[in-house]
Amino acid sequence: MAEDDIHIKVGDWISDDKGRSGLITQINLGLSRMDPAGESGPEVEEFEIRKEVFTWGSILFGKDNWAYFDQITEVFTGEKAEEKEKEREWLYD
Repeated sequence: MAEDDIHIKVGDWISDDKGRSGLITQINLGLSRMDPAGESGPEVEEFEIRKEVFTWGSILFGKDNWAYFDQITEVFTGEKAEEKEKEREWLYD
């Protein structure tokens, strides 16, 4: 995996370039330029986003948020993901 590549899976905590954050609830792969968000593509549990090869697709996260793969700025997994989600719930719920 190259330095710029990002590995994501359902349950990871992410933030995006719009300042939103939350747990990933769904990952969709885009299979063509006509479907860059992956609305017609397969849903997967985890995926490696390879920056040197543009990958179409999107994630659903947090409360009704979605983002293209290239909008993801941070990813936290495991216990760190759980901590981030608890912080978010404490601040906003």
